[in-house]
Formats: sequence, C-alpha cells, structure tokens
Amino acid sequence: MKNWKFGASAKEFERLKEYANQFELLEIYLEQGLKKGQDPIELIAAQITATRKKPYSVHLRYKPFLDEHKDGVDAAIYDLSVLCMSGLAADWGIELFVAHTSYPKNRYELYNQIIRLGEAAHKYKVVIAIENLCDRENLTKGYMLPRNPREIAKILEELGNPYLGLCLDTGHAISNSELTDSLDWDNDVVRKWIKHVHYNDNIPEKDLHLPISEDASRELIANFKYLTQNSKHKGVVIFEHRKLEEAVMGKNYVQTAEYQNIIPGGIK
Repeated sequence: MKNWKFGASAKEFERLKEYANQFELLEIYLEQGLKKGQDPIELIAAQITATRKKPYSVHLRYKPFLDEHKDGVDAAIYDLSVLCMSGLAADWGIELFVAHTSYPKNRYELYNQIIRLGEAAHKYKVVIAIENLCDRENLTKGYMLPRNPREIAKILEELGNPYLGLCLDTGHAISNSELTDSLDWDNDVVRKWIKHVHYNDNIPEKDLHLPISEDASRELIANFKYLTQNSKHKGVVIFEHRKLEEAVMGKNYVQTAEYQNIIPGGIK
C-alpha cells in the first residue's frame, strides 16, 4: 500500500500545522469537530486554513442534530447535501465520504439505511463507504450494528450501487473479538467492495484506536498485508487515531524493516 494518511478532529487543528507535512492527505471527522447545528463547511474550511491541505475524505456525522432528523443517517445525508450542493465538495477535491449506519434493530432497517445512503451518493455522484462498527463495551446491546464487513459487503453486492463501498476498520473488528472471522480475508465479495480503510489496533470490547507499532497485533498486520496484496483496493489507508503522535508512529513503523518482514498471512 502507499499514501498513508491521518484522520483528525477539529480539536487537533492547531497541532496539525506541525504534523500536516508528514501526510499527503487528511480525513476530517465531523462528529467530534462540530457543535450541534454547525455548518460542516466551517470546519473543513478551518482545516484547510490550518493545514494548507485539502481533505481527501470526510467522515460524516452519525448522530441526529436537527429536529427533523429521525436518525443518524439523516444527519450524514444532511452534511453530504450541504457540501455537495454548495459545490465545495468538488472544489475541495473531496473524493470519498465515510458513513455509519444508525443503530438498526434488525437486518431490514440496516438494509434500508444503506439504501438511503446509496440514494444520496448516487444523487450527488460521490462515493460513500459504509464503516463496520464495534459493540463497544456492550453499549449497543439490542441493536443490529453492521459489525461484520462480510455482512456489509453482502448487502452492497445485492444492491450493486457503484457509489457505495465498504470502509474497513481493522480496530473495530478487533474490538468485536472477530479479527480473523469478521474480516474474512479470503472473501472475494469483501475484497471487491473495500473502497476505504481505517487502519488501527485495538483490544476486545474497547475502541481505543491504538497505533500500528511494534506492540500492535502481529495477526492484524499479517492478515492486513495479505488483504491489501490481494484486494482491488490499492489506494488510501487512513491512520485513524486520537493523537497525532500515534498517527506519526504508525506511518513511521510501516516503513521499518520489522514491519516489512512480517509475512502476509491470509486465513485459509
């Protein structure tokens, strides 16, 4: 893989000036950076001013913030419409949007939420990548979160919408204690639909966004390398962390001989 990136929240903007040159492109995370009802244009403009870099991707909000929003998918579609209808998404060269589903209670609701996101993506002629989520500390009990990338890919295959894709979050898979099973490295459908990657380590039942380092799971690294060698996805990998230093740590570590010498190991 090439072009390692970093996904940041607005709180890191000032410090981003120090680190921005170490990353070719950035992903901006609207959920943590925006106040309720705030226009997403303000936040992205602030990032561009601070870093002098245009974002490659935008992580759309996933919690309702207006009275007319019935769920988080409405929130994501709102942000998407503001950025696309203003023409700024095109002007800024934003190539991809990441979205969460919104706590569906069953597969029917999950399916229909992805359909709604797909309709919005088709309308604005942009790509939306659906992220596999984690059942953090069992807080989402009673909901059918799309934890398993295989399940998301199956729905995407059924819909056949070229404006949709899978955002593979490796840390979320570890949080679900489903690293090898849920990622399903040899599954052709999963590999076909990967259009974006969040690369981070984790521990079961937590979502800590741990760095890719000498302490990271060797199973994760080996299987991730196998996947990227055998996937159609040859583009951007986002280091999605809560600290800038951890993103830099990951970027530096993947260039070391130790990382390079880890043998790709697909689950057969």
